[in-house]
Amino acid sequence: MGGDLFPTLLPIPVPILTLTTDFGLVDHYVAAMKGAMLSLAPGLTFVDVSHDVPPQDVLIAAHLLRQTVPYFPVGTVHLVVVDPGVGTERAGLIVENDSGHRFVGPDNGVLSLCLDGRPPKTIHQIDADAVAARHGRPVSATFHGRDVFGPVAALLATGTSAADLGCPVEAMVTLGWAQPLVARNRLVGHVLHLDRYGNLISNIDRATFEQFAQSHPNAAIWVGRTKVGMPQRTYGSVEEGDPVALFGSGDLLEIAVHHGQASDYFNARRGTEIWVDGGA
Repeated sequence: MGGDLFPTLLPIPVPILTLTTDFGLVDHYVAAMKGAMLSLAPGLTFVDVSHDVPPQDVLIAAHLLRQTVPYFPVGTVHLVVVDPGVGTERAGLIVENDSGHRFVGPDNGVLSLCLDGRPPKTIHQIDADAVAARHGRPVSATFHGRDVFGPVAALLATGTSAADLGCPVEAMVTLGWAQPLVARNRLVGHVLHLDRYGNLISNIDRATFEQFAQSHPNAAIWVGRTKVGMPQRTYGSVEEGDPVALFGSGDLLEIAVHHGQASDYFNARRGTEIWVDGGA
């Protein structure tokens, strides 16, 4: 994950900062956070990945980012504020990956998930007092996105070093993605995410599926107790209203319904089992 898709790109001349939060757009939170950042760095270019992450859902925040980060240029700063522990003793971090992308957010596992299993290049623990001194405002115990993480991200994007904003540390809270399993002649995964079209995005990646299917020529995909055909190229490869399996743009196996909602069709939700029967 990182700049792997575009390895020849040079670092960006204009500071780009992506935003991923569970703030929503009804309240003032996103605007206040952006205002705090622009006060420190008026030249920022913001890209909103999403502000509709389900409240406190670090897994979805990380999933959205790992589908996004590879398409941004080296040097982009990614701000992630999904923070159930705001105001507690949990730390704030600046993490750099091996491709030159930097991530700012709480030390609750979300940044480890964003790295997609790769070890970080550097980790710095944010010094909130030093950050407050730079922007000259007190730090609210309930809004670190505005008062800590946002300012840190803005300063990083405009040239401040991580060492000026915190101290290096060796470790951070680590979470892992649940991987599909092969058991009893089946490849078993689950719904990781339901997108806004009702498509069921699974945790079964293309390479894992193809390896299993190669050794099981009679394989068939199932959602719960409903059989679905093998992967097609597009959503429109089946009749309107019919389900279809395919690999989406993130190379994860997904189940859709042509001009419909797979979530309704299968009465599915996150965690619903998607499995591949190896056949006879």
